[in-house]
Amino acid sequence: MATKKPATPAATTAPKAPRKPRDPIPANESKADKFKRLAGKRVNKALNGIRGIGNLGGGGYESTAEQREKIEKALNDALAAALDLLNRARSASEPGFTL
Repeated sequence: MATKKPATPAATTAPKAPRKPRDPIPANESKADKFKRLAGKRVNKALNGIRGIGNLGGGGYESTAEQREKIEKALNDALAAALDLLNRARSASEPGFTL
C-alpha cells in the first residue's frame, strides 16, 4: 500500500496587486510615434533593471570576482547585441548607393 505525502500548506504570499490598465494605442499611430512610445517604456524598464543589478554591490550581499565578471560580461554582450539590432534597423531604412 502506497503512503500519501502530506499536503503542503498554501503559499503565504500576498496576492498580486491588479495591473494598471494599458494606455489605449491610437489606431492611426505612425511608426515613428510607435517607436517613441515603446522605446521610452523599454529603455526606462532596462535602466531600472540595471540599477537593481548595481544594488547587488551593496553591503548586504557577498559575491566573488568571478560572479561579478560573469554579470558584467552578460550585460555587455546583451547591450552590444541590442545596439547592433538598433543600428542595423536604422541603417536598413537609409537609402543605399545608386548611380
